[in-house]
Amino acid sequence: MKRLIIYLFLLALFLLNLGCKAEAAPGAEIQQTFKEAIIIAKKLNCWVDFNFNDVQCMASPEGSDEKGAAAYHEAIQSKRTYKFAIS
Repeated sequence: MKRLIIYLFLLALFLLNLGCKAEAAPGAEIQQTFKEAIIIAKKLNCWVDFNFNDVQCMASPEGSDEKGAAAYHEAIQSKRTYKFAIS
């Protein structure tokens, strides 16, 4: 019984952390890419992770393409080594 509870707990953790990795098409605009990623996120009910010009981007089902694009432009202009944008 104890082993079953542990397996169920691990399964629940796995299901809560589901995500989807996507790749942006060459020549795509960041706002359109976020918009498409958010559509996928809503359909799958998970976060969508993609890389756009060396900026790690994440789109949530509740996100907005405007917020994601603004975060991307802010990240591109920052001097941080690791750049990320979340919608």
